[in-house]
Formats: sequence, structure tokens, C-alpha cells
Amino acid sequence: MSRYGTILGGSANAVSFIVQGATPEALLAASGVAGLATFGPLQDPVITSIALTGAGDGHMFFLEVQGTSGVNAEGGLDATTISAQGFIGAEAEVLTKALQAVQNASPIVDVQIAGSAKGQRVLGIVISGTLLGGGGGGGFNYPNRVDCSVNSAHVQDPYDATPVLHAQSGGNVAGGYNGGGVGNKTILGYRVGDLLPLSQLVSVEYTWLDLNPATSGLPVYANFVIALNGLLGSAIYKIGVIDPASPAALANGSTVVNPDGSRTTTWLAASMNLLLVNALASPGFAVGPPFVAPTVSLAPLPPAGNWPSNSYSLAAILAAYPGATLAEASSLDGGLPKAPNKTPAFMLVTGDSTNQIIRAFKLSDVKFNGVRV
Repeated sequence: MSRYGTILGGSANAVSFIVQGATPEALLAASGVAGLATFGPLQDPVITSIALTGAGDGHMFFLEVQGTSGVNAEGGLDATTISAQGFIGAEAEVLTKALQAVQNASPIVDVQIAGSAKGQRVLGIVISGTLLGGGGGGGFNYPNRVDCSVNSAHVQDPYDATPVLHAQSGGNVAGGYNGGGVGNKTILGYRVGDLLPLSQLVSVEYTWLDLNPATSGLPVYANFVIALNGLLGSAIYKIGVIDPASPAALANGSTVVNPDGSRTTTWLAASMNLLLVNALASPGFAVGPPFVAPTVSLAPLPPAGNWPSNSYSLAAILAAYPGATLAEASSLDGGLPKAPNKTPAFMLVTGDSTNQIIRAFKLSDVKFNGVRV
């Protein structure tokens, strides 16, 4: 048996299957069918242990696989990346040659063999896939991240597969933000590329589990640092926002509740809009309207100062600023870390510059343009 991670919350969160077969082909085929049925419905499925055993006279083998959803695991083997190949033999020399003959370009995470006291055959499997970190120390699986939290807030295991956003209650003096705020704000930045054209932003998806549901407050929301004029001239920055608490009419993403109590927020550039902190000034305001009209507005125009009530499609932003990019920069936004600190272009956040509420959210399966980050 090999253990790759730990299931949190006990047996209530564990799922497993056992299959049997007399040959590697039969065993792995049965495992594939059972694995799809068992782990397919889960959000971010993770394998935490695999055990290969033999029984009887050595002509039957059993494979046990156990796991859970990503929000309930510390470490583990990413179930969406796993593959296995088998071999069989009766002598060590034959088994060694069979093992060496296994060809797989994916990272190998485990090799197991099993027989029985009376058996004349030994069966082996080679398991490949992506091994996630865990154990409370941070696995450094995702190094392109940075904890940008301000005041009494921090990210637990920021480089792990399931980091936790913590915001505490605590008094602070002004100076942590560009603005005068003294609140506690947890910010996990994802380095997804500096000066990536805004036109190449396609989708964002992230799963979050509230670990302190006894208190209410801001959920996990996303920030983007947008350089409206890209590489041209002095930078003009806007902060784009995906807020699961925003009115549905703003089309600012969708959030669903998963069977394990976590929530998955999805934003699609083709059909959904961004909130923009403050209004979007027109680049030609001297000869035209002072503001770019929002795609959806729930507040009286002009939109200046009413930013939570307006949303903009990417098409509307790009029509006014075709060279806009995502930027890793010191944006001087009043709710972000004080200059000269730079933040990544994409961030997941809880709390704000006035927050005194204790919050804790476990993140998993964060995807930027369909790729885990």
C-alpha cells in the first residue's frame, strides 16, 4: 500500500473502490471503469492511497483506491492526471525486465507489486500522474504565487494545492494600503503573465470552501490589474473584479454549490462581464462622453462613483482600449498593498481595507484560461 495524502474530516469525506482481476489488463480495465464512476462526480478529485494485494493461490489480484474531493485532502495524487501500466511474472529477473519495458512519459509516482504465499505469479503496476503537496507544510506545487495580504491577514500554504485565506480581527494603523484603510485583507496573487493582452483572457474558475461559516462577510473574489494603455505611454491602471456576491443582472460570473459544501465560481469572457473599480474614463473624453458606457448599469449615469453597480464586457473595454493588458504592477489602487509593492495581474481575495471580520476559506482547483495555477 502507498499513501499519497490525508483525507480531512474522517470517513464521511472518503470514497473508494476495490476491483479484482487475474491479469494486469483485466485489473486496470476494471479500475478505470470503477474510478470514473467513483471519482468522476467529485470536484477536483484526489487519490490519497492505492493498495495492490494478491490472494488465494496467486491467480487473483485486488486493487483498492481511496480518495476524496480536493477541498477535503491534504496532499494526494491528482485523479485527473493518473494513469497506470501493469506487468506480471514469476521470477525477479522477468519482473525487472517487464518493469524496465514500461514506457510512460508522465512522471512516475509509485510502483507496487503483489503476490501470495502459494502463488507462482507476481503482478506489478506502475502509477504515473501529478503528486500534490500537503502535510501542512506547503508542497511548492505552484511556485508562481505570492502572498500579498495586508495587516492581520495571511495565506496559509500559498504554494500548496489547497491554500487557505485567513483574515483576522485586529487594529492597525494606516500605511499598509495605498489608501488610508486599516482593515485586514487576504490576497493570494497568481503570476499568470505580465502584459498578457486582455484579449487573451478567456476564463477563470476557482473553488472555495468557507471554513468559518458562523460569520458573514465578503466571499472569495477575484481582482485583475489591467493596464488600459498597455505598453504605450505612462500606465493607466484599472482593477477588474469578479465578485460572487454581485447582483446576477451584472453577469459577473456564476457560482454553484457543490455536494461537499464548497462553491465553484466561473467567469467566461465571451458571455460575462467584469466590475471595474470606479468608472472607465473615455480615452477621447475631450471630444466625446467622459465615460465609457457600461454594458450593464444598475445605477444612474454617469457611473462615476457607482462602480459596484456597473459591469463591462471585455469587448466594451477593448473597444475603448484595444491595447489593454493584464499587468504585474504597483497600480496605486487604494485597496492594494502600498507602493512600491507590485501585485500579480490575477489575485484571489477576501476582506477589504475596512475588514475586521474573521474569515477562512480553503481554495482548490484554481484555473486561469483553463489551466491550473
